[in-house]
Amino acid sequence: MAEIAQTPVSDVSKQSRARVGIAPQRPPLRLDIFRIFAYLIMTAGAFVSVLPFLWMLSVSLMSLGETQAGQLVTNQAFLEVFSYSDEELDTPLSEQIPSFVKETDSIGTDEMELTAREYADDRDAYWRIGNTVLRGGVVNYITAWDRANFGRYFFNSVIMTLLTVLGQTLFSILAAYAFARMEFPGREVLFGMFLMTLFIPATILLIPNYLTVVGLNEAFNNFYASVGLTDLAKTLGLRWIDGWFGLTIPFLASTFGIFLLRQFFRQIPGELYDAARIDGAGHTRFLFQVVVPISRAAIVTIVLFTFLGAWNALDWPILVTQAAEWRPISYGLYAFQQDVNVELNLMMAGAVISLVPVLIVYFFTQKQFTEGIATTGLKG
Repeated sequence: MAEIAQTPVSDVSKQSRARVGIAPQRPPLRLDIFRIFAYLIMTAGAFVSVLPFLWMLSVSLMSLGETQAGQLVTNQAFLEVFSYSDEELDTPLSEQIPSFVKETDSIGTDEMELTAREYADDRDAYWRIGNTVLRGGVVNYITAWDRANFGRYFFNSVIMTLLTVLGQTLFSILAAYAFARMEFPGREVLFGMFLMTLFIPATILLIPNYLTVVGLNEAFNNFYASVGLTDLAKTLGLRWIDGWFGLTIPFLASTFGIFLLRQFFRQIPGELYDAARIDGAGHTRFLFQVVVPISRAAIVTIVLFTFLGAWNALDWPILVTQAAEWRPISYGLYAFQQDVNVELNLMMAGAVISLVPVLIVYFFTQKQFTEGIATTGLKG
């Protein structure tokens, strides 16, 4: 009796239902129409956003005939490797058709007199390395890289983007800290005027900035000529036209970056600065040893936005460069698209090449990027 008295009523009820064979009642199923509709809208939006990228990727792996036929998915292999001897490669097609030529390939009458080596070098569908012939979707990327001189443009974009990201991040951190944590006369008025520049279209500033760069370029060239450093400055790119100065310095300050970091820095408790002052730290030490480490998410967000802007820049690099060797990969893709004889599969392969660095950077920063956007407040 004592044991029965000590058993909770709920346990007795469960044991009774189990003995009788009555299953516990489940809560009624409720359908949230609004939530279902929201999920459907987001799913459709995600599909519409991803579809162009999937199409671009699919076309970049197709042969020219498949793109002209309007196929959605390629039938050719990702990569095929064929190895031959010198004798086989030097045999005319009229005597022997090599195995890398498929039945779907159309060979002209005049091409039958070409050797297998000459035919492989003449067609974009193949890529020959020594006695090895490559065929497949990967060949489109190799051909696009070689034809559009992407190697030089890619190097220019890497250097330009690296300098812009480093400079803009540093100046954004310094300016944002000054607006957020330091007291000086007219701070709020100056910050308000600074924010007004966000409403000025970037296109309007192209001509004033270009005229400024032209004037600076002339002044620097005169200085280099006076000290005999003209050739060295040209080699190192220390010029405003056809040089790193004009490509990067106008973008070392970002209103959006300073505003975003300023809002984040203002959320940091003032007690941390008081504790740092007790330990003898000034603004510089407090900024780089306390503020920067705990603001990593917001700083990564600025780095990502700066990287995207610098990597995709086109109009300004065209304005401040006269030689094509100084232009970025976005210009290489643009010039490649202007070629009247360019194949669609090669053009899409070039687009994918220019997109790969962006995807890699986002892959490694997506967690900090999401956190930075979610935790950065907008309070004044």
